[in-house]
Amino acid sequence: MPQLLRVSRRLLLCASLVCLLPPSSAGATSLALDFTAGNGVNKVCGSVNAPGCVGGWSFTVLSNITVTALGIWDEGSAALVSSHPVGLWTGDGLTQLATATVTNASTPVASIGPGRWLFESISPVVLTPGSYVIAAFYLPGDTGDMLRINTAAPSLIPQITLTHALAQLPIGSLTFPTIVAGSNEPGLFGANFQVEAQAVPEPASLTLLAMGLGTLFAFRRRRA
Repeated sequence: MPQLLRVSRRLLLCASLVCLLPPSSAGATSLALDFTAGNGVNKVCGSVNAPGCVGGWSFTVLSNITVTALGIWDEGSAALVSSHPVGLWTGDGLTQLATATVTNASTPVASIGPGRWLFESISPVVLTPGSYVIAAFYLPGDTGDMLRINTAAPSLIPQITLTHALAQLPIGSLTFPTIVAGSNEPGLFGANFQVEAQAVPEPASLTLLAMGLGTLFAFRRRRA
């Protein structure tokens, strides 16, 4: 019986030590936003908007998230017309939190819509509750790279809510968009970001803890 007690105590100790380690999400990430087909391709950056335009969307963070990559929509998975700088700002536009240039060599991520996303990793950025903006720069003729959704509600992670479609035009480079594009609500969905998936406890540590508790409980019950 003392041996059984020692084994139980060891199991409990090991499980406790494992549970003290940071929970792991195995490097998993989630799309901040995704959408179905909606009503087609946006023509916001036509030739009349030379030398280019910026399109994006504002959102509110409800609880902390960690942004790990910035991306762009690739309509029909047909390859981008050109590379796109993507930026992430605080809602007032005073601080640019991250930027990346997305190309056809960037990492593809599947979508529930008629195309795919392409992402470039960034140094992780923690967004605390508050207002933020994400947007991308487009050259005239890049309209096939941007899709807007008016008739289909986008799918969002639960930690954020969508605010407005935003644009800046004409403009020659990536800049914070200040024009609320009401006719393009709920958003100009070209730019997107990935977040670190919520960490969960390691199954092995939970199993080990349960075994230790079960063994100790059985021993005490039998002893009583």
